[in-house]
Amino acid sequence: MELCQVQLREYVFECRHKPAFCEEDVVNMFPVVKRLKPTSSDAAGLIQQAELAVQQGRLGAGLALISQALTLFSSVCGDLHEDVCMCLRLLGRLSYILGENDDVNINFSFFLPRCVALFHPT
Repeated sequence: MELCQVQLREYVFECRHKPAFCEEDVVNMFPVVKRLKPTSSDAAGLIQQAELAVQQGRLGAGLALISQALTLFSSVCGDLHEDVCMCLRLLGRLSYILGENDDVNINFSFFLPRCVALFHPT
């Protein structure tokens, strides 16, 4: 789909025998690009496997699967994507439950305000 910019003048739209626009009326054309939401289907599958592992009580396996998904989401979508923030949030929760004090909580507290600010509708 393209956006067409025409000259500013009086156009007659009521006449059925003559077209309202001609080629000389077109000043410029712009492509209309919709905003895409990139994601990784492989990483989404890893998240589902991790959620299943956590529900079955295998927290360590869930933590490993979420860190793999985080790596995939970061490489495909970028560090400030909302899926990366979701992975960091899940990693922070699991590391807190497992009692592991690592850099996940530091990364989460660093990236989350930026992701919320970028994707907030207001």
